[in-house]
Amino acid sequence: MAKFVKMKLVIEFLDGNVWKLNRLFRYIDDSGLEIIVPKGFIFDGASIPKRLWHVVGHPLGEYLPAALIHDFLYSNHLIGRKEADKVFYRAMVACKVPAMKAKMMYAAVRAFGWKNYKED
Repeated sequence: MAKFVKMKLVIEFLDGNVWKLNRLFRYIDDSGLEIIVPKGFIFDGASIPKRLWHVVGHPLGEYLPAALIHDFLYSNHLIGRKEADKVFYRAMVACKVPAMKAKMMYAAVRAFGWKNYKED
């Protein structure tokens, strides 16, 4: 079962919608993949258009740990985009994000994530 090893997420607001991780963060996926996000990693949380906040929630909502993991995977290309999106979904489930919301957010990253993945 997927789990966050250090669930306490310590972040610092930098500017706009940019945040800095101030404590190492660990996640172990159902696939066995262990993801360690280093202290100092800069990320933007969930990229949710403001007009959808009333449907999905604020970008720093309950799925923030999953969004951090997803941003880290996208920025480092540790795995392919499709698998990174699946990890995001499983991490949202581990965060106890309601099933319908997790499925909606997964569908959104599958449809629009290519804009942020930027293959090398």
